[in-house]
Amino acid sequence: MDYELALIDMDGTVYEGDRPVEGVNKALNFLEENDVDIFFLTNYAGRRRESYSERLDEMGIDASSDQVVTSGWLTARYIQQNLPDAEVFVLGEDDLEAELRDEEITVMENCDDPDIVVVSDKHDLDYEDLKQVLQGVNKETILLGTNPDETLPVEDGEVPAAGTILKAVETMTDKEAEIIGKPTDNAVTTVTELADVDSRNCIMIGDKLNIDILMGNRNGMETVLVLSGVTDREDIEVSENSADHVVESIADLEDVF
Repeated sequence: MDYELALIDMDGTVYEGDRPVEGVNKALNFLEENDVDIFFLTNYAGRRRESYSERLDEMGIDASSDQVVTSGWLTARYIQQNLPDAEVFVLGEDDLEAELRDEEITVMENCDDPDIVVVSDKHDLDYEDLKQVLQGVNKETILLGTNPDETLPVEDGEVPAAGTILKAVETMTDKEAEIIGKPTDNAVTTVTELADVDSRNCIMIGDKLNIDILMGNRNGMETVLVLSGVTDREDIEVSENSADHVVESIADLEDVF
């Protein structure tokens, strides 16, 4: 294989809920046997990289935290590199706040004239959260979204995700957010620089046409769409994005190559 790095989505690709996709280790072993390095990419920002590493280990999948890239970690890096002195309010989970604090970013307890508002997944979101953001932002406040995913695949279907919350915040604040995670160039640049590879020498494997496959296509990657997540063949027929290969699950990766 003439590839140096495989970028693999997690939710719907490596596992569904707390259950690994059947045959995932067969695919990962195939990549490793062909000297292809592996990074696991997720747009979910509610867990830290270390937590994902432990979760994968519990599923029998060997992955260090250095191989895991989350949109929360990407967001923390982005703020530290571009606006390190900013005061930030997080509309998201506690682990996302912890990612920012690890980068020595000031995280506000209340949304009172913040420099930045970061919007992400938040399972206990309520009316008061949205009200606080609406009343707390100012004209200069920068709005960042960890990711645009509107839903997240789970074992029994899908649940609302960060993109749904972000659209509500954009509407009520009349602000357009900058997205940090997939499918943005920021995500690609960060990962390829970490791995010291050219994006054209990468494979992108994921279950979302408008996220994973779009990002891969934009950056010259070989793209593999799996149907174990949120996408089915009817979606493929009407989508503006198309993958180089379509498989039922990541277990079929060896057949592709």
